[in-house]
Amino acid sequence: AWSAQNCMVWVAWFLSMHTSATQPAVTSPPASSSPASARSVSALAQAEILTRIEQRLYRWHCGCTQSKILGAIAPAFRADPVEIFGEAESIRVECPRCAAGHRLTREAMEAYLAGG
Repeated sequence: AWSAQNCMVWVAWFLSMHTSATQPAVTSPPASSSPASARSVSALAQAEILTRIEQRLYRWHCGCTQSKILGAIAPAFRADPVEIFGEAESIRVECPRCAAGHRLTREAMEAYLAGG
């Protein structure tokens, strides 16, 4: 079973194998860890100056636009506009990827199909 101590020992082993070009590559971490090794790894934070290496910001963006939604609905509108809009002047369509709501009007759909 992996414990926090085992993980710290494995990280220390991994770093030692990948930071020195003169040491031969080892194919696996040590099979067992002694408390002395775990203590030495724990003391590393006190002996070394630790700083953030980098900071990354992540943002997910679907990319859906009114035009893309109109393009997806256009074939069904061409086949039967009444089935899509009924008597309403607009419908609300949700993007299947991000669930963003798009309000489509009959006028916007007609303009999209006309090419403008």
